[in-house]
Amino acid sequence: MELPVRTRTNSAVSASKDQQHVSAKEQQQQKRASRTTFLVLPRELRDQIYGYLLSHEHTKMPPYHTRQAVARGRQSEANKRDWSAAHTYFFHVNILAVNKQIGKEASEELYARNNFVVVSWKWEELGETLNSFDLPIITDNKTAVAKFKNHSLRLHLDYPGEYHPVESLLMLHSDLKVFCRAVRYLGALLYWPAHFVFKQSKSTGDCFGAYSNHNVPALRTKIQINTVIAASEAEAFEKKAKLLAPLIDLRVAGQKLKVMGSQNGDAQIEFARVVDDLTRLAAPSLVWVKIVAWDLLDISLALMTTANKLCRDGDYGRASIHYWSIIVGVPFNHFFCSLPPVIVVSDAAAPVIMGLRVLSDAVAATGWLALRCGDIHDARTAKHLGLELDDMLCHFPNLEQVLRPTDEDESSWVDQPPSWHFRALCSFFTDDWPLARCIGILKDLHEQFPDDAHIAHDLEAFVRLSERNQTVAPGDRLKLLANFSACALPPQTFTFQIPDHHARPTKVSGWHDQEQYEEAVACFKNNLTLGHHGYVAFPKQEH
Repeated sequence: MELPVRTRTNSAVSASKDQQHVSAKEQQQQKRASRTTFLVLPRELRDQIYGYLLSHEHTKMPPYHTRQAVARGRQSEANKRDWSAAHTYFFHVNILAVNKQIGKEASEELYARNNFVVVSWKWEELGETLNSFDLPIITDNKTAVAKFKNHSLRLHLDYPGEYHPVESLLMLHSDLKVFCRAVRYLGALLYWPAHFVFKQSKSTGDCFGAYSNHNVPALRTKIQINTVIAASEAEAFEKKAKLLAPLIDLRVAGQKLKVMGSQNGDAQIEFARVVDDLTRLAAPSLVWVKIVAWDLLDISLALMTTANKLCRDGDYGRASIHYWSIIVGVPFNHFFCSLPPVIVVSDAAAPVIMGLRVLSDAVAATGWLALRCGDIHDARTAKHLGLELDDMLCHFPNLEQVLRPTDEDESSWVDQPPSWHFRALCSFFTDDWPLARCIGILKDLHEQFPDDAHIAHDLEAFVRLSERNQTVAPGDRLKLLANFSACALPPQTFTFQIPDHHARPTKVSGWHDQEQYEEAVACFKNNLTLGHHGYVAFPKQEH
């Protein structure tokens, strides 16, 4: 198959005027030929080409901030996306404008291979932190989102009493898992209308207890299914069920969830059952603290992995933003920090301890980066947050047993909290600690952890300063930052490994513990009422 090309004449004489200009009829013929050449290919092959150009599986791009300026779209979109480390997409939609037939075929493949979701919200915290949870999005330009009508699903989250304007974005259904993860993490920091349940240890009564921090109205979530193209009612039901399936992970305690979209025919009852299951799992009124703690622990570890990579790559600004997204709400509103004291002797103690430890790692990492950048305010904030978390951890009687790796000997293992070293160095700059105090602490740390290069470096730096026999004025201390590990060595990252001896709950449904559900409900009977209630223990019922 030949494509129309322009050829040269061998004549040395200039072509005549009528030879230089192609007639209008010939121009139309050339255009028609160029438009229809692609259509000579078999439809199956054309569909395959459309897939490579328009399917999300083949159009992934690097993170938004790594793309060249010409490939980043409008600058107004770039501002928030710049903090995300998520991959992006570049759909080659120009093919839709080649001609009418190709546009029709390509459009069919575009919407057959991709399910688009419009998400909107009135929830300030969600908009501020969503990009640091690395959600791949198509666009967050309000005008573009409003004009897009070919979405399969629409979500709207309405935070009660929120006065900020509605924000929105367009994303792919295949990325809803990431969006649900962000909502679960942020939603767990708020005091929704639900009861939080755990089981006390046998030594303290072997009973179930519950508390409620409810002091805000329920989050309102609307899920609207757009028109589903299907050959039968059964196929329509199957497609709708697949669209709703990921949203069981859109869990917010006690939320008011409404699914817009009906189902006709014989599948009507089955569709109603799907909606009921979704509501039960995504909007629980009883929430097991142990299950939530494991869930938030996994999310925070995943965020730490991304933040640590950004830090190792030298992208300190984005790394810091990611670390801060982990510790949002610390120390007063974060789920791990707002539990009743009896949690230390409950079945939720282990995942809560590990969750607090990951928060401590993230706080220390932000502090080290703040020192590296000379940001004393953020370094001081990180130091105080670290002290708060250390104090919470000290209340758990089985702290070392939970944190100790499985293969470590109990008699020789020593925990190394990341805050210890950071606090000693930070206090030299923020609280004007004397050199002797810093040297004493670092000597103790060096004896316990002789292989830690950062501790050894800072001990040596402090010793050199002390040998000069001069007092370093507080105002001059910042000038010495370059001598210490925060600036002189690669930044520290912390990776907590869950010890193998911790068994995850296996019989789980959403945030329910199926092994305990019936027994707990039998204890509570009708004694649970919403409101701001402290922890109340309910004895087991005699059989």
